[in-house]
Amino acid sequence: MVETMKKYIISKMLRRGYGREILIENLDYHPTGAYEYVCKPEFISKIARKTGCKVLLDLAHTIISAHAFEMNAIDFIENIGIDLIYEVHVNSPLHKEGKWYDINEPFYYYEAGKEILEYLIERNNAILLNIECEKEIAEQIEILTEMVQRSE
Repeated sequence: MVETMKKYIISKMLRRGYGREILIENLDYHPTGAYEYVCKPEFISKIARKTGCKVLLDLAHTIISAHAFEMNAIDFIENIGIDLIYEVHVNSPLHKEGKWYDINEPFYYYEAGKEILEYLIERNNAILLNIECEKEIAEQIEILTEMVQRSE
C-alpha cells in the first residue's frame, strides 16, 4: 500500500512539474486510540524511508508525543532518523494541569524546545527553520541566529 501511495503521489507531482521535496509532518499525540501508531517515531521513519520523503519536525508535536511515549525528545528524534529531518517548525507546547496543548508558543518557553534546536543545529541537519509562532518573533530570530553562529 505504501509503495502504491508513493508511486501515485510522485507521478501526480511530477506531471504537474513539482520537483521539490515532499515532507511528512510528525503529529502530536492525543490519547484517543487513533494516534497510538502514527505518532511513533519508528512509524514516521518507516513511512519517510519507504516513500523517499523527508520529515518536517514540529517541535511542539515532538515534545508532546515524546512525553506520551515516555521518551526523551532527543531519543524520539533519533528514532525518526536525524538524516530525514528537512524542516523544523520552531515552536513549543503548553503544559498545564497535567495536559499538553499544541498552541505554538515561542520555542524557549519550554526548555526541551531549545535543547532540541541546539541538537539539530549542531548537527547541521535541518535545512529550514520555520518559526511557527506569532509571539516574540524578533527574540526568537535573535536566539536562533546566535545558536546557528555558535555551531559554525
